Amino acid sequence: MEFLMRLSLVVAVLSAAHGQNMYGQKVGTFVQVGSTAVGGEVFTAGDRMLWIRKVFLDEPTCRRVVFLVGRRDLSGETPNDAGKMARDKRNRVITLDNSDNARYTAKVSFDLETVAWLSIWCATTSTSIGEMYFGDDIVTPTPLVLPTQLRGAHGVDSTGVVIVDHQTIRIENLAYDGAGPGTWFISDTQRPVAYRPATTVKLTNQANTFNYETLPAYDGSNDVTIHMPDDASVFDTVWLSMYCLQVKFNFADVILLTPK
Repeated sequence: MEFLMRLSLVVAVLSAAHGQNMYGQKVGTFVQVGSTAVGGEVFTAGDRMLWIRKVFLDEPTCRRVVFLVGRRDLSGETPNDAGKMARDKRNRVITLDNSDNARYTAKVSFDLETVAWLSIWCATTSTSIGEMYFGDDIVTPTPLVLPTQLRGAHGVDSTGVVIVDHQTIRIENLAYDGAGPGTWFISDTQRPVAYRPATTVKLTNQANTFNYETLPAYDGSNDVTIHMPDDASVFDTVWLSMYCLQVKFNFADVILLTPK
């Protein structure tokens, strides 16, 4: 059984390497326009939603920098002030500060399939200082059922694990005996599974809070939906684990299939 579980993980990783059955798409990277140093990577993250990471900006003069999004039939094929400003999950216009590794969840006003361009835009001078263009193959991501279940020690079992959107994961019919003295849902960019203070991300529990000491028992009759913090995404992590920090033990884990 252990051999079969490991084999399924290998198959999952190989599938991811060939771009098959993954959640979302990597759209591309920003191209600098003019003398301002800019950059960043963009992923389709959900319904009318983008994940923008590794954003760097060194703009000494512009007082207000935003993400501006253009729709093909409304805003033309190149950045201009007919575009719409992207907003965060609380529906506030995203404003960019100078940084070297910022991350944003950006909500756009229209379907991703209709987006022509995304600009890092100086709103005070109406000029594009960084931009990227969307191809014709962009598709809004839909929930992805992972090929392996969360299953392991202390009675951990499930009937499925689903990436709902880039910061939400649903574990279906989760069972766990609750015996771990300091068990969290965690994810990270590295294998093997372990808690690394500098890179490990703590996810919420079933009550949608990050402020918990340990996970309770689950009887296998209900789904558990968990969330990543605002500055994290499935695109930036490799695995999800139920991990006991006190005994430093991985009860169970699954590979998250996303483009990196």
